[in-house]
Amino acid sequence: MRNFHAIALLFLAVIPGQGRAAEGGGHRTTRELQAFLENPTAFDTLNLTSRNVGDCPKGERARVLAEALTVNATLTTLNLYNTFLEPEEARVLAEALKVNATLTILVLSQNEIKDEGVSALAEALKVNATLTTLTLNHNRMGNAGAIALAEALKVNATLTTLTLEENFWTSVDGNGLFTINQGIGAAGTTALAEALKVNRFLTTLDLKNHRILQEGGDIALTAISQRLERNKRNKPFNLRTCWVILLCGYKQGESTVLPTLPPEIWEIILRGDGETP
Repeated sequence: MRNFHAIALLFLAVIPGQGRAAEGGGHRTTRELQAFLENPTAFDTLNLTSRNVGDCPKGERARVLAEALTVNATLTTLNLYNTFLEPEEARVLAEALKVNATLTILVLSQNEIKDEGVSALAEALKVNATLTTLTLNHNRMGNAGAIALAEALKVNATLTTLTLEENFWTSVDGNGLFTINQGIGAAGTTALAEALKVNRFLTTLDLKNHRILQEGGDIALTAISQRLERNKRNKPFNLRTCWVILLCGYKQGESTVLPTLPPEIWEIILRGDGETP
């Protein structure tokens, strides 16, 4: 915590608040960001959008926010919608997610994280145990990012909502002609469908407005829809559920997914000398 406060104080000294900025005193932060940097534990929700993020340098902003996430024990929602994030900044935030234990909702829509940044976030999802909602709409990502997320979903046990809406983008060639870049296609969609064969926790996956069907990805989309519905019906495993099943059996019509537990844990449960939840 001491290290974070030192960085935050330096950040605020170099990047003054609105009052000094109006007098020409350097870059401008806003009340929301400045208040968080001065007292991060007072926040459970932080909204930093293009309207209120100020014009502070991108690299410094991501570094300080990441440092806060590594020590903060209160923030549950972080909204960085349309804050001009690029792949390197996403990588910095991803490293913080590997150790953060409180954040449950992360909104990164309308940025330019691209496949490289999404892949870094996917690596973080393999070890993060608290995030339940990740929003990555409009981030210029394609199949590579979707495939990386699919690999993460095979091991992640907390994420329930993943939104990847409208990740295609347009570019202009040397002749001034506009080209629509594919975004997530059949390859990425198929990888996500394969991941949902083993993932039992994700219940919402938003793939609106992609060119998946044009690539023959309709079978994968159908599989995704079916597996998401299966996850909605199945209750996530917890220890109480395990005890109820062992002592009382399944209730009629109930579907529950049990994990593979180490033999020593099953021995304690079956022996009955563990603490009943």
